[in-house]
Amino acid sequence: MEAPKRDFIHSDAPEPHRARTKALLRAHPEIRTLIGPNPTTFLWISGIVALQIAIAFLVRDERGGVKLNDEVKPDVELQETVPV
Repeated sequence: MEAPKRDFIHSDAPEPHRARTKALLRAHPEIRTLIGPNPTTFLWISGIVALQIAIAFLVRDERGGVKLNDEVKPDVELQETVPV
């Protein structure tokens, strides 16, 4: 019989999120209106992804990515490596 893997911790305790949510709603019932799907989430995610794609398109020919500062660094000649 193999020993159990130790890649994460198993717990027999009940899931804490539901109990914490119920306690929070009992203490502050006015926040119930904030729980649930937000219709603007799709628009925000779509806009951010579109912005990332546009930036990637604009910097596609930049060597070494985007330079975040004005410091000039010497150009290093790339050397090919030969597999051994």
